[in-house]
Amino acid sequence: WIHKVKFSDGEQEHETKGMSGKPIATEAPYGYVKSPDNKDFWIIDEEAAGVVRLIFRLFLDGKNRNQIAVYLTQAQIPTPTFYMKERGRGTCKNRALNEANRYKWNKATLTHILTRQEYCGDVVNFKTTKHFRDKRNHYVDRSQWQITENVHEPIIDRTDFETVQQLRYLRSKLYLIPHVCWHASVRYVQHVLFYLL
Repeated sequence: WIHKVKFSDGEQEHETKGMSGKPIATEAPYGYVKSPDNKDFWIIDEEAAGVVRLIFRLFLDGKNRNQIAVYLTQAQIPTPTFYMKERGRGTCKNRALNEANRYKWNKATLTHILTRQEYCGDVVNFKTTKHFRDKRNHYVDRSQWQITENVHEPIIDRTDFETVQQLRYLRSKLYLIPHVCWHASVRYVQHVLFYLL
C-alpha cells in the first residue's frame, strides 16, 4: 500500500514558496532583518552582523568555541536570544528571560552560527520537518534541504565559511587523539588546510 500525503492549501503554498527560493522561516536569522519593502528578502542588520563576523574571525584565528564564548561574555555582548527579543523578534519575544543569561554565550549557540549557510547569502529551506507522532520539528539530512545560493547580501565570505566547516571537522578528529594540546592542534589544522585549499 502506498500512503499518499494530502497537503492543505496552506501547506501547498508553503511548499511552493520554499521551492521557489524564498525563505520560509518566520524570522530572519540573527544578523539579518526582513526588508521593510519585501518580507521575502533579508537585509543585513549591521550590529548583529558585526558579532557574526567576529565569531567567524575568532574561530579562523584558532580559538575554540569555549574560548569564543568566554570572550563574548566578558565583552558583555548580548546573546542572539536577548538581542532579538529586545527588538520584538525571535521565538522568545513574548517570554520572560532570566537576566542572568543576557551575556551567557554557549557552544550550542556558537555552533548554530558557525554552521549557518545563510550567512553566505543563501536561502536554505526545509531543514526540518514535523514528525507525525510528536508533531515537533526534527532536522532532516542535508540532502533534503532546498538551497538557493546568492539571494541576499552575504555576511560571511563563502570561502571563509567553507574553511570554518573544514576546521570544525578536522578539530573534531584531533580531539580523539590523546595528549594533543590545543595550540598544537591548531597548527596541525592550518598545515593540513594549506594543502587542502
